[in-house]
Amino acid sequence: MLDSRLITYLEVCRQGSYTRAARELFITQPAATQQVQSLERQLGQKLLVYENRTLGLTPAGHLVLAFAQRVDAGQTRLGEELAALDGGRRPMPFGATLTIGEFTLSPLVGRLVRRFPDLDFRISVENTETILGMLDRGELRFALVEGFFSRQRYESVVLKEEPYIGVVAPDRTFGPGPVRLEDLTGETLILREPGSGSREVIERALGERNLTPGCFAGVIQAGSVSLMKELVRQGLGISFMYRDAARWELGEGVLQEIVFRQAPLVRPFSLVTADEGLIGEEQAL
Repeated sequence: MLDSRLITYLEVCRQGSYTRAARELFITQPAATQQVQSLERQLGQKLLVYENRTLGLTPAGHLVLAFAQRVDAGQTRLGEELAALDGGRRPMPFGATLTIGEFTLSPLVGRLVRRFPDLDFRISVENTETILGMLDRGELRFALVEGFFSRQRYESVVLKEEPYIGVVAPDRTFGPGPVRLEDLTGETLILREPGSGSREVIERALGERNLTPGCFAGVIQAGSVSLMKELVRQGLGISFMYRDAARWELGEGVLQEIVFRQAPLVRPFSLVTADEGLIGEEQAL
């Protein structure tokens, strides 16, 4: 269970203020300050500092916060697991990044529900940065990730390999034969928001050719793959996405795939976890 000082420290970090944290915990502000100072003395590290009147975390503070978040999430999970012993359903929170969540996940969920009827599945669909943060805080048991992640920090297993393709309106042509990525800089590039795994894929691919999104004639940032596809269909630019995300539109002729001279880009969809030993258990899923 969390030490009372860690509970106070966690709340101070959440609120960004000793005063607001004390109010949430129903203690006085001096008591909240004393508890954090006691924790700092025990650890021999400064955890919180004021910079320009704003409360911030030291490097040690970030480590302690991550630990406290994991323990807090584990404590919640323990309560749910204990409740399951009394006839409740065992919780199984997991996450998926946006492309997987919108275009790849539903068949898997059906198999999960049929194979494990005693589990209470709770699914979060967010961008890669958010999903990995939830894993770090212990809020998810595992996640299905299309973007980049640290293979030293997480255990993982590849679920499938998925082509990452360029798409354009069906009536748009670029001349005879395959094109190079460099040939498309006169187009408007339609891409996802920072933090999205699919955006990082195209940024890295561009970087390998000394290009950035800023090299294109224009950039449109869209908050969903569905919006990206609609903007491309309207002829407002080109975009890049996993083939899974455009499979229906390509089949119906609503979009067309851009044929490149370069070898096709293929990225893994991975099951990722921060829990040691969980991969063996979850591969059964």
